[in-house]
Amino acid sequence: DNVEIIKRFWMQPAAVECIFTGFGLASVSRLLPLALPYLGRALPVHLSGGKEGGYGASVLPVLVGAVLCGWARANWAHMDQSDNYVVSQFAVQILDLLPKSALFLTMTDLVTNSL
Repeated sequence: DNVEIIKRFWMQPAAVECIFTGFGLASVSRLLPLALPYLGRALPVHLSGGKEGGYGASVLPVLVGAVLCGWARANWAHMDQSDNYVVSQFAVQILDLLPKSALFLTMTDLVTNSL
């Protein structure tokens, strides 16, 4: 029963993320044809679909990869949680309050996940 509760909570943000990703990709696919003629003139022939001044399907993966790498680089320090010990410290503080060999009963799993 508790596993179903946990599944429900982690699926909601993943669904929202997928929806926004779809909207973003749809926007990029609408705007990309406007920018690619200009990019195609600046790219070498092997990246521009085999003809001078044109563009091919090989430009899109390069562009998407560059955007994703730039985004990850820009947000890496902000999203780094490797030094975040709030949850484990919370559990230690709760358990320290209990007497030795005490039985700890909980009503839900959301407050006491760390235990």
